[in-house]
Amino acid sequence: MTVLLVNTGCSPKSDDEVSSKTYLRRKALTPEVSHLLIKAEDSFHQGDFNTALKLTDSAAVDAPELADIPYLQGLIFAKVTQLNRAKAAYERVVALDPNYRAAWFKLGNNAFRRYKYGEAVSMYRKEQQLAREKAQASHGEIDLERQRTTLLQLGRAYIELGKVDSAEQAYLQAIAIDGSYAEAYSDLSALHKDNGDYQTAIAYSRKALKLDPETVHHHYFLGLLLAQTGQEQEAIGYLKTAIEQRPWHPGAHYNMGQALIRLGRMEEGRDYLAGIDSIQTLADLIDEAEFTARVNPDVPRRWIKLARLLRRAGRHQEAMDAYDVALYLSPKSVTIQRNVANLSLSLSDTTGAIKRYRAILWQDPSLGEIWVSLGAVYALSGRLEEARQAWQNALRYQPDNVQATAWLAKFQEGP
Repeated sequence: MTVLLVNTGCSPKSDDEVSSKTYLRRKALTPEVSHLLIKAEDSFHQGDFNTALKLTDSAAVDAPELADIPYLQGLIFAKVTQLNRAKAAYERVVALDPNYRAAWFKLGNNAFRRYKYGEAVSMYRKEQQLAREKAQASHGEIDLERQRTTLLQLGRAYIELGKVDSAEQAYLQAIAIDGSYAEAYSDLSALHKDNGDYQTAIAYSRKALKLDPETVHHHYFLGLLLAQTGQEQEAIGYLKTAIEQRPWHPGAHYNMGQALIRLGRMEEGRDYLAGIDSIQTLADLIDEAEFTARVNPDVPRRWIKLARLLRRAGRHQEAMDAYDVALYLSPKSVTIQRNVANLSLSLSDTTGAIKRYRAILWQDPSLGEIWVSLGAVYALSGRLEEARQAWQNALRYQPDNVQATAWLAKFQEGP
């Protein structure tokens, strides 16, 4: 029997950042339940959320007292932005096991995403209390990595509540736990900027960037602070990095253009400012579509609209997340499946594209154009025999398919 490991020490993550496995706690399982949950986890991580939920429901029939089952359900519902269902799932977890700390943290994140910031603070505080009680009972130390993450989220909730002093204290406590915690330095930088203390904000921003140079936001925010304090020459390097990695970011373009103009580089500055209206308009449309989708989370077309706008902006991974929600809500939609397959190719994910095309063909094998696309992806992946079979299948259903005939002719003698 496959037995999953105990989940007492993994660091809590946001609802959108799910760990690679959901570990089961403190309870021996039957082989049948273990098998169902392993399959559910695999389906979850492959983006097949409906199948994952069906498998967890089956597992719950045989193990209704196992808190890990509603916990996994909560992760799935959170991933597809079904926040009320996720909340109900996490509440089942803590009803079954009041000491399930990760579930309290997830309840905090869930409340935060629902704009219930006071509720979020209460949930994070509960997680902290359980951590202290566990440490006292075992005469051990509190899991510091977990605690720093809780403190960061606690600080963010306090910011939304307007409790700036409490937020700063939470961030400083997180840094006291881990002096290399870049996110806490970044949040402190934003806090001091909003209070008008730009010098302190710049110091914290430099620290965040030094600790985590791979995060684009750190480059942008430091560039913004420098540009707004008369340090344009240094600012443009950071803003350029932000624009290169996020060309859709209106703030980066605007501040870069202004900085260049103040340096006397008028033509370059105007070039950056010239496209700002269209970039800002698209960003506003995305914000509006995202808000509408989250207010109406059960309407697939809202998520499809958001995905299309995100894709227009070049924000492909975010577009994929939106399509994932749409596909969860409408799993048999050929149009969504095809969009996901095409987007997978944009992300260089040929495995994902093949999976989506095959899912479409499983529903309707007569779609010759899908066989053509599947064959093209197989060819791109070097799987030439499977490519030829796909194009032959296209001609079986559509004998006059010009694309399939052309592809077969091209590979008749090999690539």
